[in-house]
Amino acid sequence: MGRAKTAKKDDPDYTQLCGYVPKDVVRQFKTLCVALDLNQSEGVEKALIFWIEKHNDGAQMVVSTPAYPSIAQRVASSSISELSKSSGIPPGRLNALASGAEPELHELSLLEPALGISLEQLYEVYKRDFPDGNTH
Repeated sequence: MGRAKTAKKDDPDYTQLCGYVPKDVVRQFKTLCVALDLNQSEGVEKALIFWIEKHNDGAQMVVSTPAYPSIAQRVASSSISELSKSSGIPPGRLNALASGAEPELHELSLLEPALGISLEQLYEVYKRDFPDGNTH
């Protein structure tokens, strides 16, 4: 079984935002989050980025990737045998990933539940760790 996700409330790269909106807006927002398989924090983040870009003359907002540990650090800090059981990735390959080998896209999707990090976050870490990588 994978480790628990780090709560955003404990992550120094995040802060809480609160406001009041009409109930119908909240109901539609929650329905869309479920339909899009997003948690509400992810939905709010995406909506805020969209709103900022819209009101910033269409300039794309640059969001820094929070200081997530590297894929190698995440794999190395896990039990290789447990990670292999939960992800289906052979131990030898996990050892290579822990040593800094570049993961393949299907490996990222296998690691997602095992490491307790969303695929979106894992892919952001991948792009940071392997800027010239071959995974698309």
